[in-house]
Amino acid sequence: MFPILDGFCFEKIKRIAYLEANGNYTTLHFTDGRQTLVCKTLGDVERMLPTADFVRIHRSHTIHLRHIIKYARGKGGQVTLKTGVTLTVASNRREDFLSALQQFFQ
Repeated sequence: MFPILDGFCFEKIKRIAYLEANGNYTTLHFTDGRQTLVCKTLGDVERMLPTADFVRIHRSHTIHLRHIIKYARGKGGQVTLKTGVTLTVASNRREDFLSALQQFFQ
């Protein structure tokens, strides 16, 4: 259950592809292309989700590990999700991201 402007949004967590910070709000991006604006910060929304499934890759993005199809190396690198979206991994978050990937896919 996520608080939105006019009430609450009930969505299955497995359908969330990634989260995007939007000031004091967070946009949930779903696997079917829909988006929902939640009345909580990215950190607050992260605390509502299972930590083993989600990892922060940038100050503005948290991804659902089940929806990754590709990681391209680079300074921090880039991830491509099943939705076709490509997001940058911040260089200071790279090690945590790779560690979370390894744990998730074992």
